[in-house]
Amino acid sequence: MGIVKAATFGFDEQTGRARWPRAWMIALGALTLVAMCALATASAQSADGATMKVGYVDSQYLMSLHPLFPQIQELNQRAQDELGALSAQVNELAQLAGTRELTPEEQELLNIRVVTLDALRTRYDSELTELAQPAIDEVTAAVAKAAQSLGIEMVFDYQRAHDTGLIVYAAPETDITSVAAGFLQGE
Repeated sequence: MGIVKAATFGFDEQTGRARWPRAWMIALGALTLVAMCALATASAQSADGATMKVGYVDSQYLMSLHPLFPQIQELNQRAQDELGALSAQVNELAQLAGTRELTPEEQELLNIRVVTLDALRTRYDSELTELAQPAIDEVTAAVAKAAQSLGIEMVFDYQRAHDTGLIVYAAPETDITSVAAGFLQGE
């Protein structure tokens, strides 16, 4: 599954950072678990003398090549701007609540803004997922074609695998990003 750092989906008002939809995080966790199991299997096969060809891709770069990427970025920016502004208002009221008791009107305003923020976040998560899914599917298909054409049995997204500690190092010659880009662009 290709994931784009620039196309983050949502906004965490506490940290001020962008966040991914819960469904994507669960899928990424499941993918990581499957990859770890596959590596364990590959290690067992290596003990028997069999080898497994493994490669990696930069899925963020591949997503940036997709024709939908500018639309994904635009929607994501709109979401971040709107969610960020609303989040700032919620934070301001929450900080005020930390210094004194809110008036009933302020408390109602805080409650409304929190509910609005959650609803808006859910709406943008849904819209972004719907918009990005065809691009993700096409990038994934291009990676699969590249891997099959090169006889590679397992492909990791380098950045995600590195960030989770699954991969510490990958030899540059195992990078199949350019081959996958060729398939994605119909070359």
